[in-house]
Amino acid sequence: MTLFYRLSGSLAGLSFVGALLVCFSYFAMPNLRKHPTNMIFYLSLCDMLLSLKFLLTALLPESIQLQYERIPCLLQAGWGQFFGVASISWNGMISLNLFINLQRQGFAKTSTLGKWYHTWVWSLATITTIVLCVHPSRLGSSGDGTCW
Repeated sequence: MTLFYRLSGSLAGLSFVGALLVCFSYFAMPNLRKHPTNMIFYLSLCDMLLSLKFLLTALLPESIQLQYERIPCLLQAGWGQFFGVASISWNGMISLNLFINLQRQGFAKTSTLGKWYHTWVWSLATITTIVLCVHPSRLGSSGDGTCW
């Protein structure tokens, strides 16, 4: 089973590096810092931070034991919940943005929707994380060496 954790951590490492390169490109190329490419940046940032949870499990010695301790388990679960939901939500916002643009003739100016995208993503991630943390008795091993 430890081999499985190490393998999944290695794959998380690839995800981390890929997302890190996207974030680096966003900062290195000023012309990317506008709508809609900024949504790709936020998606990559959330993916990078989510993959960090799995990467640390693979790299830290005896990290698998943390899933059986209350506070580390709560931190792992909260971290995974927040950035997992945020990552999925950014995928949804990117899809919604594309859908809005496909419904109109030519590309629509959807940059005004950015504040609503942020409100949805960060609110949903925060609310679901709070709900998860309010019920810590439901936390436990998720089968991948981490808590959820």
